[in-house]
Amino acid sequence: MNLDFNSSDFEDIVELEPDRSKVFKPKASIGQRVAEAIINNQATDRPLSKYNYRDLSVGAGAPSTRVHLRLAEVIWDAFCASINHDPSVCPSGEQIFRAIDSRTRRTVPSLRGKTAPSLSTIMGFWRRLIEVLTFRHRDLKQHYGAFEVTRIKTHLDNLVYRKLLVRGKWRKMQWVGFQVLLRIANSWIEHALNGGCHDWDVVLLKLLGLILMGACGARAGDVARSNHYNGVEYLCWADLEMKLKSTSPQEAPSVQDLTLTVTLEYTKGHKRTMNESRSVYIEPLEDPNHSAVCLVKLLLIVALRLGQVQFSTIHEVLAQAAARWDGAVQWKDPKAPVVCKLRPKRDFSKPASTDQLRATVKAMALNAGVLAPITTHDLRRGALRDTAYRTTQSTSGLADNFVALAAGHTDKALSNGVTQHYVGDLQTPLWNDRASNTFVDHKAPAFAPSPAPDMTTRTKAGKADVRAYMEKHGLDTSSESARRHATRAWRNEAMDAWRTGEGFEVEPTPSKKQKVEVLREQSASEINVRSNRPVPSDSFVDAGTRLPSHSVHAPAGDERSNLDPALFGYDDENEETEVDSNELDHVCNLVTQTVGDEAELDDSPDDIDDETFEQTVATELAPASDTVQLTGNAFVQKFAAINVFRTTSRFNIDNPTALAKRVSSGNSRDPPSPYIFRCKQPNCPYSTRLHQDFERHTGLCTGFSAPPKKEFPCPYDDCDKAYSSEMSLKTHLDEHRFTPRPCPRCPDKPDVLYRTRAELNAHGQKVHTALPTAALCPLQKDCGSKKLWDNRTNLKKHLRELHRLQGKDADAYLPKVGNGKGFTCTVLSCRQEFSKITQLRLHMREEHQLSAKEALAKAPGQRKPKSRVTVEEPVRGERSVEPAELAQVGGDEGSADEDDAGDEGDVSEEEAQVSPYFFQQYYYQGQ
Repeated sequence: MNLDFNSSDFEDIVELEPDRSKVFKPKASIGQRVAEAIINNQATDRPLSKYNYRDLSVGAGAPSTRVHLRLAEVIWDAFCASINHDPSVCPSGEQIFRAIDSRTRRTVPSLRGKTAPSLSTIMGFWRRLIEVLTFRHRDLKQHYGAFEVTRIKTHLDNLVYRKLLVRGKWRKMQWVGFQVLLRIANSWIEHALNGGCHDWDVVLLKLLGLILMGACGARAGDVARSNHYNGVEYLCWADLEMKLKSTSPQEAPSVQDLTLTVTLEYTKGHKRTMNESRSVYIEPLEDPNHSAVCLVKLLLIVALRLGQVQFSTIHEVLAQAAARWDGAVQWKDPKAPVVCKLRPKRDFSKPASTDQLRATVKAMALNAGVLAPITTHDLRRGALRDTAYRTTQSTSGLADNFVALAAGHTDKALSNGVTQHYVGDLQTPLWNDRASNTFVDHKAPAFAPSPAPDMTTRTKAGKADVRAYMEKHGLDTSSESARRHATRAWRNEAMDAWRTGEGFEVEPTPSKKQKVEVLREQSASEINVRSNRPVPSDSFVDAGTRLPSHSVHAPAGDERSNLDPALFGYDDENEETEVDSNELDHVCNLVTQTVGDEAELDDSPDDIDDETFEQTVATELAPASDTVQLTGNAFVQKFAAINVFRTTSRFNIDNPTALAKRVSSGNSRDPPSPYIFRCKQPNCPYSTRLHQDFERHTGLCTGFSAPPKKEFPCPYDDCDKAYSSEMSLKTHLDEHRFTPRPCPRCPDKPDVLYRTRAELNAHGQKVHTALPTAALCPLQKDCGSKKLWDNRTNLKKHLRELHRLQGKDADAYLPKVGNGKGFTCTVLSCRQEFSKITQLRLHMREEHQLSAKEALAKAPGQRKPKSRVTVEEPVRGERSVEPAELAQVGGDEGSADEDDAGDEGDVSEEEAQVSPYFFQQYYYQGQ
């Protein structure tokens, strides 16, 4: 067959094939608008495109991924400099091998006790290094291939065999399921109730962050803002949809009628992706014992305290929701973060960081006595474990083969999650299923018999302990960085000892024998917790006289179950006390008639609902430490109002400005009331609001046989004070008899009068005991204090209390005030100073030729009496005192420096009648 022909000969032949007009052809105008825009804006686009191409740097993905890529780039450039290789030249496979080997040898493990870096760390660096080199050099594949890859893998495997690398995870995995979370949360709340806390807002926000991660099975970055982000990549109130299941006006709404939908907008891998959120459906937990981990209740508590709702009570919030057609709870600031920033300074308008959540989980686990270190990812791991072991295995809402077949999806689409993406999120309340699950997790972390030392985020390192540790390991005690390193090392050793069982003693099992505990008065904190009433405040925080807060429980097995358990508060010694049986039966009968009388209950209104009745009973009968067992609205309102605070500094709590700097108030919170510490010694009446004062007193107190009786009232009609001794009364009388006078140490200011002895003493402490220049503690190497002392009296107090120096031992370290001379000669231009007023008078008589009367006029103040002095005593009558007794009083009555007490000097008749030092001396000598 001859096929030699020209195809152009057939161009005019009519087409024999069917009409091609049915074949789709895009319109000729397609893309014309974009093409015209490019042509019209080329003057701008061309230079910008060149600049972007030339200025492009390696880095893609999440911010943390970009950080690791930059780290690999820096390390590679440093390695090239060490081998004199130009980074702009494509490297060989050998150079890549050597860079990875150098990185392995110079990597220091960040975990304490880890002996070598992880293989996964080096593999991650290898992967990012290749990404950097691929970005830089287009011909990398010509120098780096399967040959180099195999050699590098072999080398890393050899390093693992030689134990220079660690394969696998160094830290053991933990599973923090529902039961572990419940125990941690209850311990956290009870610790704040029984031991006090600085701010209940902080306590509840930390608990909320923990339960949010546990209930949603979320990562820390799903709830808080991840590192290197600065936008709105966090959970805000707009992501929480809380609605009433029913808006029937016939029933009073309750917290138990709510339902919650948490939308996680910024999950891992989808922070920059639109509409790739995950929704979690949660309902209130029914069991009152689970109130501390009920996410719905915790969110309402925080919203009430922070002002995220329009009202200050839960009843008003629910009533507003019931009045709406959708039954939704309205948030005042939807864009505000749910978990707020608490470190280093709390700011409710900024979100918490993932580092804050990690520190929170660690602190709460230590507080509960969890022996294993816990991380935020352990909560997610425990959530999935609880879900896998749920009792109801058949859960609706899952995409299976039947759903894929109905959708026409392939098996590949089903396995890739495409079908589940069509189905949507699970609407099963998994948190509630986990709460009702009886699954016993044998891999749950163990708990110690007692919590971690001090029950704080970290063990407090004493300065003496740190100094001993530094001397033991040969560290420089004068170096601040060495001290910080020693503090961390000492703390870590203490925590290791606690985790291994060397740092605590196993608590003995309580006896089954019933005991009648000591009946005691309730503390201010307990009263505030139980009744939401503010505690009357004193003028200053260190002047507290109310009782402390302690755990209160009813004795186990006690037949008087209908008594208020708070009546059975007991001290920490658990001493048995004999109680009159008749008095106890009388109390039982009174309470039984009030609470247990069926006739009283029958007279209640018929329309009272079960929720209100349960809340009322729970509120009245629950002790302070069992507040976490309150039900429904009562639990929310109780913790939305509680506002008892611990303080570490002295300040006037009646000053609203000073109080607002330390404690939050307003919204649903009660007025702030201080937490009270009370001495645990039998019958010791000491109480204070300052923990440091409480610890100092505890170390010195030996207890008292009985509290002293105040049998000596003040005889003045307008004063109702009474005292336990005659000496104390005489000291108090000085307040009434004091007459305004000038300071005897300020002869050049005779017109400046001080109305009270307190004002005179304050002047003396401020002026006559001030140091010329502020100075550090002379034993600063021992105490590590960086405080500058500008007052001699305060510095001496520091030496007495912290360094245990007394008398002359403390005086040896004190600088002299005004060269030790507090009296100045005012004759002519002579400004010579003397330490005693008698020396000044002698100087005036000898140097300036003044008479004794003239010297006394120039240097007024004290003069030794020459006759007997009668001291007015309105209570016990008149007593006479010999001049020799007055001479032993001594000292300058105008000086607030206690170091001057005991100096020889003269005492006037007026001062002998009013000086408290005279009364003390007279009392001890006269008796």
